[in-house]
Amino acid sequence: MGERATIEIVDEMGEHSPAHIYVHWHGDHEVVCQFVKEASTKMRKSSAEYAAARLVAHICNSIDNNSDALSVGIQQPSDNEQAAALLDHGHYIVDMGDGTVTQYSRWIPHGEVVRASSLEFYGG
Repeated sequence: MGERATIEIVDEMGEHSPAHIYVHWHGDHEVVCQFVKEASTKMRKSSAEYAAARLVAHICNSIDNNSDALSVGIQQPSDNEQAAALLDHGHYIVDMGDGTVTQYSRWIPHGEVVRASSLEFYGG
């Protein structure tokens, strides 16, 4: 049980992060969007890899109870795609090109934009 989800980062050129972020207790769309908003000024929009690392660091630093930080991980995309439908909140794609966060799950198989207002990502 939990509030499980995975998060994928896509940079402004359409390149995908080489790994997805797994959260066990913080996968609700409001929480995920808040994490992304708070970390966005450190997430380099030209590099999905760098942005994913910054988001992982922010999530771990933001969790109040240090033991909850143990429920944050990294997964290979192929592992995630097969299991995303089984997660409580599915899979999120953070598109730094258009500043949106889209959620996919067994209840939303074609995706739903859960944060449509443009996020400001680091331009470096």
